[in-house]
Amino acid sequence: MANEGTKDSQFWMDFFSSFYITDGQPDPATASTSMVDASRLGDPSIPKKPTPTRPAPVSQTGLANSKLQKLFLSDGFTGDFSDESLLVVKVINGGGKELHTEGFEDFKKMPNIETITIGGINSTLTDDDLKKLSQIELPNIEGIMLPFTPNITPDGVSALLKSYPTLKRISVVNCANFTEKDGHALEALLPSCEITGNWNF
Repeated sequence: MANEGTKDSQFWMDFFSSFYITDGQPDPATASTSMVDASRLGDPSIPKKPTPTRPAPVSQTGLANSKLQKLFLSDGFTGDFSDESLLVVKVINGGGKELHTEGFEDFKKMPNIETITIGGINSTLTDDDLKKLSQIELPNIEGIMLPFTPNITPDGVSALLKSYPTLKRISVVNCANFTEKDGHALEALLPSCEITGNWNF
């Protein structure tokens, strides 16, 4: 009887443990154990099914800036937003998308960006946002387009010029706070960069 009792005890221990995984949480994969399967647990001659393990977490891909990700998808971007797929990005047409409201950190994953368009009519983009952008390393940037952006000034643009010696053009067309004098003063900071404003037309 003692041996039989030991066998029964082991059976029930195995039966109830079959409903859980090692961290004590119900496992959908084993919670449906049938009575037939359970009855086999007490038979040492029948190999036990291996305990299912949870798959390793899949590394998340995507952009922190949901507006930027939406922009890419609407433009037909077919990558998976992994760091490798973002290396092909050279142009960001974000005019009117208010990308700055969710930050520019994702730009760090796109070192081959050559042209960025941000701001636009009724945009809330400010000099502070341009200064935050200037902190992002963009070794291949050549153009930053800021047309119709009402709240930026030469102060914000000068931060861009000081950070990006590769710049060749910045557009401030129809930006209310820029004069021709401002344009020439900004060009003096980086002679290889043309500042385009209303005075060019």
